[in-house]
Amino acid sequence: MRVVEMCCGYGGATAGMLAAGLTIEKSYDIWPVAVEQHRAWHPEVPCEARDVATITPEELRGRLVWASLPCQPWSRANVRTEKRGKKHPHYYSLAHFARQVQYARCTVIENVPGLVETQDGQAELQALADECNRLGLTMTVHLIYSNWFGVPQERRRVFIVLGRGIPLTLIQPYGSVKAENNAVTCHSSGYNVFSQTQKKRQRSVYATESDTMSTTDPRTGEQIFFGRSIEQCAELQGVPVPPKHLPKKAQFTLVGNVVPPRLARAIAEQVFVPLLAQGVSA
Repeated sequence: MRVVEMCCGYGGATAGMLAAGLTIEKSYDIWPVAVEQHRAWHPEVPCEARDVATITPEELRGRLVWASLPCQPWSRANVRTEKRGKKHPHYYSLAHFARQVQYARCTVIENVPGLVETQDGQAELQALADECNRLGLTMTVHLIYSNWFGVPQERRRVFIVLGRGIPLTLIQPYGSVKAENNAVTCHSSGYNVFSQTQKKRQRSVYATESDTMSTTDPRTGEQIFFGRSIEQCAELQGVPVPPKHLPKKAQFTLVGNVVPPRLARAIAEQVFVPLLAQGVSA
């Protein structure tokens, strides 16, 4: 069964789906740096730079679709009202997305908890639900803890499953997995992973977007990130360390944006793989 991946980023979800035994027909991302690094990590997967908003419903007909849509409009790190929700330059209409995937066999949307926990996010979900109802698509929303599936993080993610005539999917944890005292958070200059003792500073990120969790070395002008090294962050996410020639901000953004492969594999095994077992073709 063929998968089309939208907003593939560095390729964490790609790795998870491949580990689940799925075939990825095409991956897309608008950021050329991510596309270049995705190709380096997954040379067997066709990946190209493209604005995924231009993908037509016919291109996705009968496919499985994974989409890690832009999260900045709904992130708790973004508290500036003039840049939240539809006002954000990276806003991606979920109703438009529903129209794009209306002929797909099954679709998984990955995003941040702010989509279900804030008023603007809930309004966007309601617009998605209304559009799915109009199109005859089913819709289920799941708030998932990364450590449910052995990822050493306390980070939560939202997964939305859309489909037509597919069984209701209730995503279940693998078992009782104790989270390590680590968490991933986002901020305006990239992403980082912080230990338990740094949670106080992490909370300050939620309070103001202007706290970038980085500083500039006055001697060299180099941007310095607080918290763990990029090697430690990559290890916690379960992804390769980005090449050293990339700017630090790009390295942390690649690693921080990624969907941990373990998590993606678990979601794919519970949502996509059962369709294969039922003999559903795409």
